[in-house]
Amino acid sequence: MNKKYIFNTEAKAEEMILSLATANEDGTLPNFRKVHVTETTKGIVVLGFQDKGETNEEGEYVITEEGTTFNVDVAWKTVNEDWNQYEVEPSTSNHSFYN
Repeated sequence: MNKKYIFNTEAKAEEMILSLATANEDGTLPNFRKVHVTETTKGIVVLGFQDKGETNEEGEYVITEEGTTFNVDVAWKTVNEDWNQYEVEPSTSNHSFYN
């Protein structure tokens, strides 16, 4: 089951993702952006802050509105109920999950 989540801060997204992660052999947790597959997930895509913009006359991409929420998509094997309060219902994804 694929679900979308929005967090108010990158730190909160990091906390939630790392709660799903398995520690490395040395006991440290991985960088949260590198956590993709866990015991309960098939895939995690960290989208980050979603800025809006447009291409100007010179062909350069210009940000017109900075993103205010940190976005994460998860393909679950077993949905973690702790994530429910951050779930949103946008219509489509512009990416694929990978292993």
